[in-house]
Amino acid sequence: MKIYEQTFPWKHWIIDNFLDKSDVAKLSYVAHKHIQENNSKFHYTVDSLQDPYKQILSSAIEKMPDVIENLNYTSPRKYKKIYALGHLAVNPANYSFQPHCDDETKIWTFVTYIGPNKSTGTYVMTDMNENNKIEIPWMPGRCLVFAGNTGETWHSYTSSNNWRATITAYMNTNKNWGK
Repeated sequence: MKIYEQTFPWKHWIIDNFLDKSDVAKLSYVAHKHIQENNSKFHYTVDSLQDPYKQILSSAIEKMPDVIENLNYTSPRKYKKIYALGHLAVNPANYSFQPHCDDETKIWTFVTYIGPNKSTGTYVMTDMNENNKIEIPWMPGRCLVFAGNTGETWHSYTSSNNWRATITAYMNTNKNWGK
């Protein structure tokens, strides 16, 4: 795992090899199978998967707190209890999600690229008008990490002409998020 701290357009981290190639390939298989059979947006929760996929997704989510410990960042906000939550998000070709900031319950966001081998990465920008927009390039196993701040950490994504699967996970104050 190699961590790159970035400061433009706002502080975030890129982690290469967040997941090893064999785990990425296994989750990509599940996502691609869904696209072939349904060609629709879908979220696989840990509980909706069978092993070994369930264990891979669970392990990726569970290692978030340890990764945060290694980042050069101190959150100004204090929370009594936060939960590591997430899912395998599968989006069909030509799907897009508009620029947004995560809601206040999402303290840390982790977006790990799963499949296919070539797709469009996540965009980060300074505002909803997409000023200072840059792409975090797609590479299976790569993870984008940031501490969300309302009105600052604008981001969006698109699947362009290909499907897109990510592990979308959060350190969250709402233990029922995504359920």
